[in-house]
Amino acid sequence: VWNGVPVQDAVTSRYEVGQPLVVGTVALIRPRKGIEILLQAIAQLRGSGHDVRLHAVGPFESDAYRESVQKLVDRLELESHIHWTGFTSDVAAEFEKMHVFVLPSLFGEGMPMVVLEAMAKGLPVVSTLVEGIPELVRDEEDGLLAEPGNVEQLAKALGRIVSGDVDAASLGDSGRQRQRESFSDLAMAKGVAEVYRQVLSG
Repeated sequence: VWNGVPVQDAVTSRYEVGQPLVVGTVALIRPRKGIEILLQAIAQLRGSGHDVRLHAVGPFESDAYRESVQKLVDRLELESHIHWTGFTSDVAAEFEKMHVFVLPSLFGEGMPMVVLEAMAKGLPVVSTLVEGIPELVRDEEDGLLAEPGNVEQLAKALGRIVSGDVDAASLGDSGRQRQRESFSDLAMAKGVAEVYRQVLSG
């Protein structure tokens, strides 16, 4: 039975080609989440003339890792284009500040709830072909998927959104509908109930 999250109102901020693209991520920021890959992809896009910014939500796993990431940020000259939010108990409010949700995980993702939460808000999702993520996000339908650890593929996926090659709103709407149908709390409850029915009938 797939996990589910409650249905949400859609975000009010929609990306329009020509405006700065706010890329958001939500995580306990640690090495396997791939933040370095995302930072390099954003730097690559900015180097190509695209105004892409990062809105990062969540604490760092350790001070040592935060310092390591900060060194990369400094080297890529991205500090003025990043907003570090840190921990928050109101993730839904942070989704409102994003145009696209990115989870660039390298490994270790079963069925990430934060992806479902982003889909519930109608955010297009850009993520990686890691474990359970392709079960949630259909590539080219609800979002875009890249190989884990591949800066060029992640930059290309985000570049397709910023350039309007793919319609961000359509991806978000499709993901939101998919969440409502297959990954809501009600869908999860129905799935569990069906398991009980099958066991009891046997």
